[in-house]
Amino acid sequence: MESVFERLCTPEVLIEAARRVIAKGGAPGVDGVTVEAFGQRLESAGQDLATELREGHYRPAPVRLVSLPQEGKNRPIAILTVRDRVVHRAVAELLGPLFEPSFSPASFAFRPGRGALLAAKAVETRIQEGCTFAALGDIERFFERILHPALLLKLKEKIPEPQLLSLVIRLVRSPVLRKSSPYPV
Repeated sequence: MESVFERLCTPEVLIEAARRVIAKGGAPGVDGVTVEAFGQRLESAGQDLATELREGHYRPAPVRLVSLPQEGKNRPIAILTVRDRVVHRAVAELLGPLFEPSFSPASFAFRPGRGALLAAKAVETRIQEGCTFAALGDIERFFERILHPALLLKLKEKIPEPQLLSLVIRLVRSPVLRKSSPYPV
C-alpha cells in the first residue's frame, strides 16, 4: 500500500492542490511568483515539486509577513510562495482525514465543509432547543504563540512516517521575512 508521503510525491496530487490554490488566488510570496504565473506552468511545476519532495530536496521559502489593519490594530499575515501553498494544501488534504476524527463537533473554523454559516446554524439550532447562552472562543495571536515542541509531540502521535513528519516540521518552521516587500497583499 502506498504511504501518505508517497502519495504526496505524485504530480497528480500536487497539481490538484495547485488548482485549489490558484482558484483561491492571493498575493505572491517572497519570490514574486503570482498564482497566474504558477498556473501557466502547472504541469511542469507539479512534476518539479514531486521530484523535489521525493528526493528530499524541497525546502520552503521564507514567509513574507505583512501587516493588515483590523479592528484598530495591525494584524500580521503570513504570505507563502505559491509553490509552498501548493505543498501545504496537499499535505493538509492528505493529513486531514487522520486528524478530523479528533476534532470537536463544535469546532467550525478551518475545517473542510464547515465555516461561519454552519456555525451560525448550529447556534440557531441550540437556541431552538432551549439553550440560552453561547460561547465564542478565540486565542489571540494563536499561530504566533503556539508552542512548537508541544505541537511536534502531537504531530508525532498522528504522523507515523518520518519523511512526512520531517516535511511538516520544515513547513511549520519556515523562516519569516519581516522586511517590507514590493509585492501587494
